[in-house]
Amino acid sequence: MEKTKLTPKDMIEEIVNSSEDDIKDFVQKASDNFVYGSDNCSEAIASSIAEFDQVPSLQYKAFVSGFGKGIAGKGETCGALLSGISFISKYAAEKGYNKKEIREFAQKFYDNFEQTFKGTLCKHLSGHDCDVPFDKDFDLHTCGVYIAFSTKYALEFAKKLKENQKN
Repeated sequence: MEKTKLTPKDMIEEIVNSSEDDIKDFVQKASDNFVYGSDNCSEAIASSIAEFDQVPSLQYKAFVSGFGKGIAGKGETCGALLSGISFISKYAAEKGYNKKEIREFAQKFYDNFEQTFKGTLCKHLSGHDCDVPFDKDFDLHTCGVYIAFSTKYALEFAKKLKENQKN
C-alpha cells in the first residue's frame, strides 16, 4: 500500500498535536497568525510567543519583522527558521548562557530544521515567488508548517530551560 502524502494543513495539525499540552494553542496560533492573519512568517511566531510570555506583541515583532519572506524579503534563509533561532537565543541569554552555548543551541535547531525540511531557503521551502503570496498555486499552509515547527521548538526549549533552572 502506498503511503499518502500529508498536505501542509495535515502537517500543521500533526505538529500541533505532538506539542506539549500547555503550548499547543500557541503553536496553532502562530501558524494561524500567518495563514489567516496579516503577520508575515516571523511576526506570526513573535506574536504567539509574546502571548505565551505575556508581553505586548509589538515588543517581539519589531525584532523579527525584517526576516519575513526570507531575510529582508529576498527569499533567502527562512524567516520562521530565523525567528526560531532568535527566540532560542533570547531564552538562553536570559538564563545566563554564553555566546558559545547559545550558538550550539541555535545550531542544533538549525540542523533539526534543515534535516526535517531538506533545506533552509525561503524560496525553495515555499516553492513560490514571495512577492505573490496569493498566487493560485500557493497554499499559505505551506509556510504555516515551518512556523508551527519553529514555534513548537522555541517554546519547548524555553520550558526546558525553565524546568532545568528549578532543579
